Amino acid sequence: MLRAATRSTIRMVVGHELFHPEQGLPTIGILRRAATAVGWDDVAKLDVDADFRAAAVEASLSAIEDEQVSYAHVLRRMEDALAFQVRYCVPIFGCSASKPHKRFRVAGLVMQLGRITHANRTVKNISGIAFHELTMPVYVRVDERYSTIGLTGLDPLMFVGAVQFETGELKAFFDALDSGDVEWLVREAITLNMRIGLIPT
Repeated sequence: MLRAATRSTIRMVVGHELFHPEQGLPTIGILRRAATAVGWDDVAKLDVDADFRAAAVEASLSAIEDEQVSYAHVLRRMEDALAFQVRYCVPIFGCSASKPHKRFRVAGLVMQLGRITHANRTVKNISGIAFHELTMPVYVRVDERYSTIGLTGLDPLMFVGAVQFETGELKAFFDALDSGDVEWLVREAITLNMRIGLIPT
């Protein structure tokens, strides 16, 4: 188990960093200049894209090693990969309220993890279209009062959905993003996705 966890960590961390040069960010210096020019919010979207792509590589490699290469099995492995990131990686790096772009990045991972987990539990046959929709990188924004949440898909770039809540209702979810409590976060993400209309009720 420890060996598998170490392998997953290496593949996802290295994979994430290897995707940055493709995005035009080959060095930390260029990344910081990009943040100065376009803002951390746009740079965080590139991080979300790299997060998802690294998780997709890990899921695909794990499925090949399992000798079960299908949309359904890769999606189960994608759930494992994203859960690993949220449980172990996010608490190490953190996403405090003082850095909202980090919170929005992690919220995207958790919201899609909720959709993937729900699909793995309830959908018998995963189509290629559904697989792409579920594994699409998503960026989440919330207003300063934590009353409105909006989701943007990054591949392709598209508006996914938004909904208003009672003022402050979303704050507990965002405050817990770096807690490592995957089970609680997934339950909340499933509920939020249902209220937005991304998971049928």
